[in-house]
This record gives sequence, structure tokens and C-alpha cells, in this order.
Amino acid sequence: MKALRKIRENPHNNLLLLYSVGMLKNPPPGYTDEVIITEACGPSIREIMTKARIETGNTKLCSFSMDNIKRIGKQIGDAMLHLEKLKIFHLDLKASNVAFSRNFKYEMDTSLTHAIISMSDFDIKVIDYGNSLAHSESGNPEVVKLVQPQNMRASEVFMGLPYNKKTDVWSYGCLIAQSDRPSVECCSTREKATLSLKYNSHNLR
Repeated sequence: MKALRKIRENPHNNLLLLYSVGMLKNPPPGYTDEVIITEACGPSIREIMTKARIETGNTKLCSFSMDNIKRIGKQIGDAMLHLEKLKIFHLDLKASNVAFSRNFKYEMDTSLTHAIISMSDFDIKVIDYGNSLAHSESGNPEVVKLVQPQNMRASEVFMGLPYNKKTDVWSYGCLIAQSDRPSVECCSTREKATLSLKYNSHNLR
């Protein structure tokens, strides 16, 4: 919530904008009474890749054209740079948390070994600040928690070390790689097990 408010005061074209926050007088059973109203967005990168896979009948996710990947990467990079200026860690950057600003049509090239998605006009928004944290201040160490998707998790997060400016950069690199090769593993199973063991050992001290 703090991140959303900070972004509302310092908006950016590639970051989800907060419009209003309120409380429901009589929320439905099982629901919180807090209401957050943001700008509307189109489908996420993950949703487009999944939809394209279903349309082509492939068993694997489709990837984006290199030109599209460059444009997506540039816009995500601009968004993350703005978060850096606001001193905010996102800590949950992944394909389902990058949405297109609106619905659009795309073309498919199925002549290659794996189908390629191609779009001509689009803008993206980095969304979901549920795990975001402000940069820690000197003399006030932050509480470190396990964040980021496991297959896109930075080494320092696995090991329970403080977040730094490169923590989101790791997830960003994994996301761009997976936009071209969806099956890419940024951290092998063995590496995950080793780092998780180190993380647990670190927290038991």
C-alpha cells in the first residue's frame, strides 16, 4: 500500500497507478473491508503466452519476437528505474505481474520450432506491489523475508541476506530470458536446494 501511495504521488507510465483507497461498510463474508481502486489493465505477459499456447495447440508456452522483447524490456527497465528513484524494492517481478495497458490483437508465427507472438502497438505496466518494501535506512536494518518466485529468486534472497539494488535486476533478467525461451531455468534444482539449505541455516543462527 505504501508503494502504491508513493507511486500515486510520483506516477510513471509503466507503473500501475493508484486512484483511491477506501473501506467497505459491509464486506461480503470472507473478504477484507479494504478496497483498492487502480487503473484498469489488459492481460499479463503470462496470460498472453498461455492463450497463444492454447490457440496453437502447443504443449509449451509460446515466446515473443525479439523486437517485442526489446520493447517490453525497455519499458520494464524504465519502470524499475523509477521504483529505484522512489527507493522501493518490487520483489515480485514475474510474467504475471507485468500487464499490457489494454487488450490488443497479436499475430502468431508457427513456422518455427516454437510459435512466436508478435505485437505492433503496446504499452506495459508493472503491477502488484504486495511484496514491495522501502529501501532500509542507515542504522535501521530491514526484516528479510523470502520473496520472489523460486525460479526467479536472487541468491541473496535464498540466503537470507539483505536486499540490494540488484535483487530486482535478477528477476528482471530471468523474465526477459523467459520471454524468449519460456522453459529457461534461471536457477537449477541443485542450486535451489543448496541455497535453500544455506538460507535455513542462516535463519537458525
